[in-house]
Amino acid sequence: MQGEKSGPRPELGGPRSSRQHGSGGQDTTNAANGAEDHVPDPTAAELDSEYEKPYEYESEVFNSPVSSGDEGKTAYDTFDEDTEYGEVQFKVKTLYNKHNYGRDFGSNLADRAWVTDKLVKKLFTEPGLKLGTTRDHIIDEYNVKVNIRIVARALKVAREVVIGSENAQYEKTRDYLMELHRSNPRSTALMEVIPQPKSLPLFDRLYISLDACKKGFKEGCRPLIGLDGCFLKGRYGGQLLSAMGQDANNHFYVIAYAVVPNECKETWKWFLTLLKENLGEVPQHGWNFISDQQKGLELAMKEVNPIAHHRNCVLHIWKNFIKHFKDEQTKQMVWECSRCTIIQELRSAMEKLKNLNEGAWEYMQRFDPGVWCKAYFSHGPKVDNITNNMCEVWNTKIVEYRKKPILSMCEDLRYYIMRKRAMHKKRLEHHPGMLAPVQQKKLDQFIKPKSTKWRATWAGDSDRVLFEVHMQKHKVGVNLQSKTCTCNVWQLTGMPCRHAVAAMAKMGLKPEDFVHKWLTVDAVRAAYSVCINPVNSKKYWNPTDSP
Repeated sequence: MQGEKSGPRPELGGPRSSRQHGSGGQDTTNAANGAEDHVPDPTAAELDSEYEKPYEYESEVFNSPVSSGDEGKTAYDTFDEDTEYGEVQFKVKTLYNKHNYGRDFGSNLADRAWVTDKLVKKLFTEPGLKLGTTRDHIIDEYNVKVNIRIVARALKVAREVVIGSENAQYEKTRDYLMELHRSNPRSTALMEVIPQPKSLPLFDRLYISLDACKKGFKEGCRPLIGLDGCFLKGRYGGQLLSAMGQDANNHFYVIAYAVVPNECKETWKWFLTLLKENLGEVPQHGWNFISDQQKGLELAMKEVNPIAHHRNCVLHIWKNFIKHFKDEQTKQMVWECSRCTIIQELRSAMEKLKNLNEGAWEYMQRFDPGVWCKAYFSHGPKVDNITNNMCEVWNTKIVEYRKKPILSMCEDLRYYIMRKRAMHKKRLEHHPGMLAPVQQKKLDQFIKPKSTKWRATWAGDSDRVLFEVHMQKHKVGVNLQSKTCTCNVWQLTGMPCRHAVAAMAKMGLKPEDFVHKWLTVDAVRAAYSVCINPVNSKKYWNPTDSP
């Protein structure tokens, strides 16, 4: 392959040699300067003896050896940015483009240090990287096959670099809690340890409830608290206990969380006692609770809050139910019974279940209807949830954080809560409507269309608040002043039912004016009015003397 000259070339390292191309004996420099149409004879070029030296440039100085007296000197001219450099000509004599030898993806340079360096970058974006996925990443990204043991050791070192050593994080736990107190005053952040006679105490449990979360829950959320526990997936395991609320837009609202060694009556009693100190007494605020059938939680609840209404998640009752009864119609009857809003409706549904499967009826009779059926729920919370979805969503959102060491996990949880609160506040602070978006949608798309099938008749009272609402043979009574209906839906949810909306349409009233305040945009703004203050990294923490 021979390049084509684009113009006059500078002198590289000294005067250019006078070389003859072909039998004409014409100088190449003169040909470049004045005879642009002259094309050298390629046959003559191949017979030139100087071309026998492969990759040799047209410069005597470039090809000349460097003597010992030339040390520290250069044979090239000083670079000048104004000089125009031309192309250098060279020729490939022989090209071997076929490779028959096998390819080896191994490399002695791919040691643990090299793999660690590559994995540190990867772990910043994928903290839950598994060993098999890590090895595949090294092969796909760098075309290097590394021994699995080297990858395992490198992954462990990379994790310590990125998220820190787990043991070292326990040593800094008290410093982190002090930083939470400094940055977010009036928050509850405490830790308990187990004293050791001849060594430092061992970590036992930790509880965090930020001031913004406590205030926002009491000022803008409905008084139903979801309780749940989930496993931690770090080196030392443990359980994460959580207390969740629900804002006016039906988003889960974090109140408090704790790290405990296991889930039992004693740990739940400790958690509920601290939660009670943070939020206040049940008679004063009317707290209601909903939970799965956790170990020891029911016994702890009876000791800490004996008069509180405590619901059970119907989903967990149903999962245990279908282990014994496989018939599809029987399985659906559990949900039908749990959704009944009046006692008479529940009795009819249970009688239907008895006729369908008496064993299933006996199984459900073991449960107090007050913990799983809407007809027996308290009217205080203005929410008729029969499942503990607010806790289940929270556990799903934080699944990646639960794999990390304790300080990294706690800080990631706090940071996630802070971002979530800021996002909800930004989205809803300028919402034009009166109701929260989810509540307005429920009213417009589900309740109002169904209300047109019902006819309201004024009962004749002086205040014009009593109505008899009927559709064919069905009749219910509505009181617009006390905000009650025979169907019990208005009392349970705080949202006017289809019968109440029909009565309001009779009087030309807006249903939005009869919705409970806990379902309005003002309630959302109150819940997120207080922000979580920023927390510094451990470089700026004030160290404590306590272990």
